[in-house]
Amino acid sequence: SEASRCGRGLVCVTTLRTTWKRVESGFHHNLHDCQWMQDAHRLNQDYGPKYGGPSFYKTYTEDHVRLYASCVSTCMTRMLTGLACGRCSGTLSRAQAARCVERVWSDAFSGIEASAGEGGTAALNISDYVRFASRTRSKRADPLHDPDPPPDTRRAMRTLSRFAFVGLLDNWSWTVHQFGRRFGVPLLPSDYKVLRAGSKSRSSSPRQKMAEQTLRAFSFAADDALVSATSDSLGVHRRLQSQQAQMRIAWLEIPHYSEGYYDALQQPLSRLGHRVDELRAPTQRGFGPGVLATKL
Repeated sequence: SEASRCGRGLVCVTTLRTTWKRVESGFHHNLHDCQWMQDAHRLNQDYGPKYGGPSFYKTYTEDHVRLYASCVSTCMTRMLTGLACGRCSGTLSRAQAARCVERVWSDAFSGIEASAGEGGTAALNISDYVRFASRTRSKRADPLHDPDPPPDTRRAMRTLSRFAFVGLLDNWSWTVHQFGRRFGVPLLPSDYKVLRAGSKSRSSSPRQKMAEQTLRAFSFAADDALVSATSDSLGVHRRLQSQQAQMRIAWLEIPHYSEGYYDALQQPLSRLGHRVDELRAPTQRGFGPGVLATKL
């Protein structure tokens, strides 16, 4: 994966987000990165509902939230270790899909009873999910492939330690400030604005509130460890207000390019230093050569 090249000829920067908030966003964005749940509920993360069917978001239950959370519970850790974000991804045989989905299912509902009632357990049939997780039509499944290995947090930490900078979306101003200090680039007042804020309504529906409460209580141990380590390294325990009062904001010479370029800036400045010129010449991807900016 590209992450394996970080610190080895490739300068990498990223921002992490509190795990339950990231999962909440993904859930409301067409079950982002959980392909077999998307297929089962006829959703597409790029285009929305398929086939003009009834809206999943009018009928989902706590069971759906828990199953999705389990599917992407280790997304950041998996991506940093060269795996796809969602569990049970790739070309799987029926047997592989069954074992994998059963494991995800077990993690989702361990110690609790699945909910009953309209749209409840009847809407969650594990055999349907297994069928959609099986992809053997166009490519032969590798019988030795484990689509759901245990999360390797130590390896993910080692990979993350080679990133030039790691910030936190939940501490945006402090992240931007540290990014500027790390790379020696003066910042614009606009750099402190959240340009891609979510569209979550303040007056959330009962279903949205239920989803938030469910995810707040869900265990995301592996990914939470990454966020905690980043929080410690950034020193976000300091009072942001006092730090912001000391910031000297100057005009940034770099013109504003694509949204992708802002993604690059939002990934805090680390050891780029003498390579800042690379940010001055954005490529078609929105960044300069040799700079990988991503969101986990």
